Parts: sequence; C-alpha cells; structure tokens
Amino acid sequence: MPAAATGTQRRDPAARGRLIALLLALVVLWPMLQTSGFSLAPFFDSNNLKVVGGFLAQFLPPETSHEFLAYLGQASLETLAIATAGMALALLLALPLSYLASGAAREKVSLNPLTRGVLTILRGVPELVWALVFVRVFGLGPAAGVLALGLTYGGMLAKVYAEILESTDPAPARALRASGAGRLQALLYGSLPQAARELTSYTVYRWECAIRASVVMGFVGAGGLGQLMDQAMKMLKGGEVASILLAFMLLVALADLLSWWLRRALDTPPAARALPFGWRSAAMLLLGGIGLWASFWLLGIDWSALFSRDALQSMGSFVAGFFSPDLSAAWLRKVAQGLWETLAISVIGSLLAAMAGLLLALPRWR
Repeated sequence: MPAAATGTQRRDPAARGRLIALLLALVVLWPMLQTSGFSLAPFFDSNNLKVVGGFLAQFLPPETSHEFLAYLGQASLETLAIATAGMALALLLALPLSYLASGAAREKVSLNPLTRGVLTILRGVPELVWALVFVRVFGLGPAAGVLALGLTYGGMLAKVYAEILESTDPAPARALRASGAGRLQALLYGSLPQAARELTSYTVYRWECAIRASVVMGFVGAGGLGQLMDQAMKMLKGGEVASILLAFMLLVALADLLSWWLRRALDTPPAARALPFGWRSAAMLLLGGIGLWASFWLLGIDWSALFSRDALQSMGSFVAGFFSPDLSAAWLRKVAQGLWETLAISVIGSLLAAMAGLLLALPRWR
C-alpha cells in the first residue's frame, strides 16, 4: 500500500549521514571563521564607508595624458609578453611531466611517484619566491617573472593535464595500442582529441592567471603593469592607478574572449581529415607561435646570463641561506600558528568565492 495510506513516511536513508557531515563542517568551520577574522559588520560601518569612499574618490578621474598612456601601453604589452613567455616555458615543462605523471606511460610507472613529487615542489613554491631567486641573476626586469611563472605554472599545468588525460575514455587509446600503434600515437589520436576542449580552456584560464600573477610580481621588480602600479601608489597618484586597473581589466577581458573563441572553434564539427585536429589547430599554433616570438622579442631576455658562473653562485648562495631550517620550539609554534591562519583564510575565502561564483554563474546557466 502507498506510504500515505498506511500513515508511515519514507525516510531518506542518507539523512543521518548528511546531518553528521553538516555538524562536523560547522565544528571545523566555526574556529576557522573566528581565526580568519571575517565579518560583514565593518562593511556597514559609516566611518569605514567614508574612508573607502574617500579612497576610491582619489582614483577619479583616470589619468589620460599622452605621456602616461604611452608608458601604460608599453607596460601592458610587457605584462602580456611576460605572461605569454612564462606560459610557453610552463608548457615545455608540463607536456612531458604530465605524460609521465599520468597513466599514459604505464611501462614507466616507477617514474609516476617521482614525477608527482617534482610537480608538488614546483607548485608548492610560490612564484614570488622564484622571482626573488631569479632577480638575483637578472636584476630588476621581466626575466625573473618569466622564469618564475614557467616553473610554478609548469607544475600546475602538468598536474591538471595528467588528471584530464586520465579522466578520458581509455577505449580509443587501447584500440589503437591493440592495432599496433605506439604510446604517443595512442595519446595523440585516442586520448588528446577527447580532452582538447578541456585542455584548451584550462590553458587559456592559466594564461589569464599568469597575467594577474605577472602584475603582482611587478611589485618585486619584475616589470610590467605591477611595477608601474607600485610607482603610482607610492607617489599617491590615484588617477594613474585607475588607468592601470582599467588596462589590466582589458587584458583579462581579452583572455576571456580568446578562451571563448577557442572553445567555439573546438566545438565546430571538423571535416573528414587524416590529421587529429586539422587546419583550425594549425591556425591556432601559427597565431600562438607569432605571439610567442613577439613576446620574447619584446622582452629581449639574455638567457645566457642564467648559466653564467656568477649567476649560479648567486642563486646557490641565496638558496643555501635557507639551510639549515630553524627547528626551535618558539619558531615552530609561530609556524604552526601561521599554517592554521593560512588554512583558515584559504578555506573561508574559497567558500565565499564559491558562493559568489555560484550566484554570478546562475544567470548564465541554461
């Protein structure tokens, strides 16, 4: 008989588990929320609103003098070149490392844990630390930013590329292997076409992140918009800061437009062909090659300086200064407190970002 007729109610078998998970989440998140110090009350304080309003008023009107716009255009191109060159170096690292870290290289499975350890080191060291290392070699300028982005983003790209390739349907690659194709051929014709859209989207997203990171590294002397913004903020020129922010948002919009165009091109049904991707990929590679050549030409980096004796000694002495680690009880307590605060800030910030992103994504959802 129906449950309503017998007076009984059906219970969700997972209700108790969900309730326990919710309670555990609250128990963990509440102290993190207290540690992070996040509160909405300061946003509605009248004194704070006046201070914020006065600060924002300094940005108006944006600086539009011809001399400053010339500097701004040059810094924007330099930022774009740093991000592009850094991503090129990251791809050179990511492509072989992602292959070794994924299940594609099954005959060399012993390299998998070693490769993933290398990726953890590359991702674990922030790009700002790498930038400080390379600034000792090249001095102030874009070279340090390019190398810092290449190492950090190489680890990020390789990890995600490996996960994307492992999530594809293995049947086409296995069929190619069974018919006598090599591992590389199975990867190019069996796995890569399935993941092309996702790989492209993530790569362009990381390029957008590299643009933002290159701006931040400009504050430590890596050039581009960041260095120009640092100078404007130190001189309290709000109008120049506003113009720099507008230029930066234009670069981010450009990256978003490029991502949309690439995804649309990959979604278009291809014509019959012998190549795995076709003329669209050839056009993308050609445009990318031109942009890459222009980036390295604009930056004019002397790579030979990286392998000079003075450079190696300088980097070695800088890295040697990190050893031996301070293991005193007082310092370890400070490190533990810093780890807890960092974890709290990241978790609470990620939750707030997820909620804001969900609200912003709902209007675009179909």
